[in-house]
Amino acid sequence: MRIKNHTHWRTDDIRRAILPAIRRRLVEVPTLARPETYRRLEVTIVYGNKGPTGVGGFAYYHRPDMTLTVGKAGPIDAVDLASVAGHEADHNRGLKHGDMPNGGMHQRLESWSRHAVGMTIRRAGPPQQDRATRAADRRDRRRRTAELKVVEWTRKTRLARTKLTKWQRALRRLEGGTR
Repeated sequence: MRIKNHTHWRTDDIRRAILPAIRRRLVEVPTLARPETYRRLEVTIVYGNKGPTGVGGFAYYHRPDMTLTVGKAGPIDAVDLASVAGHEADHNRGLKHGDMPNGGMHQRLESWSRHAVGMTIRRAGPPQQDRATRAADRRDRRRRTAELKVVEWTRKTRLARTKLTKWQRALRRLEGGTR
């Protein structure tokens, strides 16, 4: 299963919430879907229009992809996210709303979403970089700083020479009595 996360919510938290629900619906329940559906499944996470904290989704029958929508403001309810993921997995299996338990209206604590009780979906921090990239960035910053300091001190050196020449002239005038 692959997750494409286009939001600021942490992908690992989303995976922990939805993976067991999808696995239970596609693998453990006798299914109309082909066994490889789970392995090829692509889950896309995007912002939706269910309000600042709402969760929604859509999936096509017999296709190994689904889209889950989440709110921007949060917090995201992990149980709702798992419930919606299980519901959309039923569509991936080929089930229509009339074929699903409760007419497709998922219950908040179905057996496939109970694992998510107490889970939190956190905001993602800045993207992590590998050691080589961080070292290269540090070198680039140090080089830029050094270049700026060379320009600054070159200007200051010229200014100091000009001032030195001015004061040497003034001293010669005062010592020699010339203007």
